[in-house]
Amino acid sequence: MQTMSAYTTGAEAHELPSVNFVRQCRTVLQILNESLAALRLGRAETWHQLFTDGTTRQQIAFQNLVIALMEDGKLDPVIVLSCMILEDETSETQVKCIVDMVRNMCE
Repeated sequence: MQTMSAYTTGAEAHELPSVNFVRQCRTVLQILNESLAALRLGRAETWHQLFTDGTTRQQIAFQNLVIALMEDGKLDPVIVLSCMILEDETSETQVKCIVDMVRNMCE
């Protein structure tokens, strides 16, 4: 965090945020990411590709949903959903989780 602060502001941080503050920011960042993704996807004329990316941490499966837009002849990825927790890593579970998350976002 000190390195990033020094890079962006040009001066080292005197105080670092607490772990509790960082944890509380997760929800705010998730809402901000989803809002910006909706804005970008809404403004796009077409969506080019849909990607999923999965990983496992401590035997818990996580999935990300990325939609790529074609801008100026290049793919521009937009992270739509991140850190979706899966019961298992089957394709059926991945699709169900993505559909459920998108439905919940629309409500």
